[in-house]
Amino acid sequence: MKKLYFIMLATVVTLTSCLSENDESQKLIIDPVNWLAAQFQFKSDTLETFPHYVFNSAEEIQKYLVGNGWKHEASFAIKEDGSVEQKPYYEEMDGVSPIDYYFNDANTLTEFFYSDAEAGKLVSKTHKWAYIENESVISIDPLISATPAPRIMQILEAKERTMTVVQLIGFRGQDGKPLYAVSIYAKMTAKELNEKLSR
Repeated sequence: MKKLYFIMLATVVTLTSCLSENDESQKLIIDPVNWLAAQFQFKSDTLETFPHYVFNSAEEIQKYLVGNGWKHEASFAIKEDGSVEQKPYYEEMDGVSPIDYYFNDANTLTEFFYSDAEAGKLVSKTHKWAYIENESVISIDPLISATPAPRIMQILEAKERTMTVVQLIGFRGQDGKPLYAVSIYAKMTAKELNEKLSR
């Protein structure tokens, strides 16, 4: 799997959207061949989502996600300038665990992660989720307004066994700014999913 990431990192084919000279607004540089070459935008420290319709409706995304488990493969942090860090975020990090997901149904999902507070045990937590069609994002716990930044996940690419997403993964050090990443997930086998659910 690591070879795949190195090939992905080495493959840089950038598709750039051209703006007219009169257009003052900035535009995302989107590269569906290599998402690590994308350039994202921030507004007041919050990642700007963009209309990237991998799914045309809530029904389509539910058919893809519901009943399936998704295990974390790698995350690449989005830097404050909007470019994507080329080194995997969790590669040499201790005490921080990426999250695996199981979409229980059209309204709830379960997160699985290893918790230092629980002596390194696997912890599971259930949350509500919704697909916001006009923003093409998944919102996790959408009604909780006390969070410093909305917990979002936008699917950039959906294949049969893997998906690439941009998601909120935490907050930066002392300034507490939201930290987003381009993350790759693999679909769990039935055995892997059963092991998670039975713990």
